[in-house]
Amino acid sequence: MNQEKKQKLSSKFRKAVLRKSASEVWEEAVLEWEFDKYYYNDTKVRIYCPCSPREIKHITVIKNKITNELLEIDNNCAETYFGITESETIKKMVQKLSRDINLGMNKTALDYLWKNRCIHEIDYNNYEIAQGKRESKHPYSENMIRIRQEINTVLINYTKYRYKDFFARIDYAIATSDERPDFDVSSAMSIRQNVLVSGELDNYKLNGLRDTTEKNYKYYSEEKRNKIMDEHCKKGLNDDLKERLAFSEFHNKITHLTPLTGEALKLWEQNKAKIAQMEKKHQTNKDDKKVDYSYLAEGLEDGTEVWSYNVDVNNEHFFTGSENRGGLICSTEEWEEWKKIYKALSSSNVFVLRSFYASLYRWITLLMEVQGIRPALSPFRHALSDVIDFIDIPEITNVYLRGSFSFDAIMSSISIETLYQLLDFLRKTSDDEVREYILELFKKILYD
Repeated sequence: MNQEKKQKLSSKFRKAVLRKSASEVWEEAVLEWEFDKYYYNDTKVRIYCPCSPREIKHITVIKNKITNELLEIDNNCAETYFGITESETIKKMVQKLSRDINLGMNKTALDYLWKNRCIHEIDYNNYEIAQGKRESKHPYSENMIRIRQEINTVLINYTKYRYKDFFARIDYAIATSDERPDFDVSSAMSIRQNVLVSGELDNYKLNGLRDTTEKNYKYYSEEKRNKIMDEHCKKGLNDDLKERLAFSEFHNKITHLTPLTGEALKLWEQNKAKIAQMEKKHQTNKDDKKVDYSYLAEGLEDGTEVWSYNVDVNNEHFFTGSENRGGLICSTEEWEEWKKIYKALSSSNVFVLRSFYASLYRWITLLMEVQGIRPALSPFRHALSDVIDFIDIPEITNVYLRGSFSFDAIMSSISIETLYQLLDFLRKTSDDEVREYILELFKKILYD
């Protein structure tokens, strides 16, 4: 599918999506879907996207946030109709690593492995530390090369379509293990890790696994699965590099890990002053005319603290007049629901926020189309610059102009007060029906 050519939405594709959606209206239904998995079809089974009878090799699995239904579609359709770019990014990374296993993995792919608990937080930390280190004279050079190669191999194996059924079954079994007291979670996780690392599937053990899972194994709570896995998995593929390296070799990697790992956050808190001092000293030795970016060591991005504002959303003074901002007047009951949304946002983790941002982006682009602003990149895809112009909020514009090239990155860099301002703007611009639908969608994302 060529995105440069104008595309007409396939009726079969439309029906396939609506059939598994809660809403029967296309513009509302697309807001319900999010990225779930990426696979490369390495089997002899022919896979087709609902958009056409053409066989596809690169598959995006999307998941409905309301119905929990899954749908396999082409990567290009995922981006064109749902704004999903993760699968294409992961695809390119798998292709690159398949050609050279020694290369480094990008953060999108690494986060994907962590989110699906293909790696332990120690592995995540280790990879961040080993990412750019290739000097042969380093005393732990061989360890770092091995760490990169092992985790790169995990990504390649996890994205093979041949293992899709295996991972779906074993993850379901782990997520629902509390319903079967005799189920050995540790053994199941050992089998799972062996497939991730070696790419070898023990059919005998898989047959035993099938006996423990029901036919409707497809849906399970990922949050529950991850919690159980975290409880049973106490070590990574390798020892913690932080225990072997000098603090100066990994201090600048800590801020990348804080949204995902607990131990790194503790380490950061313990050494925050030392890190800031080291970064400032390092910067002073550079050209004095250059801008001092030492504030990045304090967990800041683009000069704005990310999700660390201490906002008292229970303080009525903080919200005074917000329901009337921009001329919007809504019922007390509706405003109470929106206040809960605002409060939930201030304490949500990075994965919840990403789902929220995706739905927020679709809300914005739908409003743009209602106002006659047509997509510039394809019939279903707006240019990010047009989205920023439509929002027209100074802090968001400034973050974009400083070099943030994705909506997710921009939203992650603004203050929470600015996010509230954006929500106020969207609430004001939307009619009652759209506001009600979006409110229910946000509640599903933030509360469940």
